Amino acid sequence: MIPDGKVEGIRYVVFVDPVKYRHIPQDAIRLEIGRAIGRLNKILEKELFILMGPGRWGSANLDLGVRVSYADIFNTKALIEMAVSEGGGAPELSYGTHFFQDLVEGGIYSLPLHLTDPRSYFDWNFFNSAPNVLGELSPRDARLMDYLSVIDIARIAPEKRLTILMDGSQDEAVAFLQEGKWRDGHKEISLSTF
Repeated sequence: MIPDGKVEGIRYVVFVDPVKYRHIPQDAIRLEIGRAIGRLNKILEKELFILMGPGRWGSANLDLGVRVSYADIFNTKALIEMAVSEGGGAPELSYGTHFFQDLVEGGIYSLPLHLTDPRSYFDWNFFNSAPNVLGELSPRDARLMDYLSVIDIARIAPEKRLTILMDGSQDEAVAFLQEGKWRDGHKEISLSTF
């Protein structure tokens, strides 16, 4: 279910840790994460960013994924649903079906990430150790930093931005940091790619 496409120049990654999300003790916190993502959608509207998180984005069932509406996410460039195994099972992904037509019309890629598949690789260390700028961007949401992270790629690697390449015919996608001179999400001069 991988689409064909490419997203370059991504500066921010908004990440809801799927393991931590599953263990949130109160539904009120899960609801607030969805609201915080709506606020980040507005704050980052002029930036290139992606959303990553557990299971079914947009689900009314808080156990299955982050409850958001299309109005909460329409500025993102990609919506990545993560299936992480725990206790012998992994959540079914929705492949963006809760707002599929809106995603298509908005040019937003819906991308499944099945971490139960042995061919999949996810750099947990990077996501767990990267500085979280959520409190700087949205001080009222700082209390959610245990579950919700905003990673500023420019802060970690000033000359790099995240690129996602997707090949639907091979059902494969890869994300990597690409080096270059960046301004407003656009690459001015390519220095090197790795």
